[in-house]
Amino acid sequence: MKAWFNAFVITLVVLGGPVAARAEKLVNVTFGGLVGLAYAPDQKGFSASGGNISDSFHIVPELFLGLDFRTPASGVGCDLFGGVISHGGFTGSFAGAEVSYILPHADKAKFLQRLKVGAFWANLDWADSGVDNVTFKDTTGFQGGYAFDVGRTVAFHGEILYRQMAFDLEPGATFPSADKLDLSGVVVNFGVRFNFPVGSEPSGK
Repeated sequence: MKAWFNAFVITLVVLGGPVAARAEKLVNVTFGGLVGLAYAPDQKGFSASGGNISDSFHIVPELFLGLDFRTPASGVGCDLFGGVISHGGFTGSFAGAEVSYILPHADKAKFLQRLKVGAFWANLDWADSGVDNVTFKDTTGFQGGYAFDVGRTVAFHGEILYRQMAFDLEPGATFPSADKLDLSGVVVNFGVRFNFPVGSEPSGK
């Protein structure tokens, strides 16, 4: 696992323990699952031995786990996430970390808005397993955008992100139409987020 990914886990432990112990903020353990549709215009038209991509969409289901550090008015979220890249022409997986700023909101609001930014590692495989010479290098990428939650303990979660993700071909690929497969584009995710408080709200609230 990448060093920055391990550092993020350590950060969750270092920040989460003291904050929860002091109970100066409402600390939530949060996890959930999403199903997303990605629009990546540059994937269309890519071809190599064994296949051709004729559309601009792929599916990206994922899971996430993290902590929200909230005051009654705003807050910060830290998440680890991972998922798969699903398409008829290629498949892959990704894992990363992100932080989000929880926008100001009313005390005990059931509608929260977030601005998110994150980074990830990803791999990709050409769908035709019989074509041994079409392989892609692992890559790193980034994403950012807007998200919202509706609910408290169990919340509906939606987000729209820009995701930068491109895979260079390993040398020796047969009949490639380009030297990389670019899956960058807009991702729309919907799913559910579970929130479990481990700290209490500040006194007087």
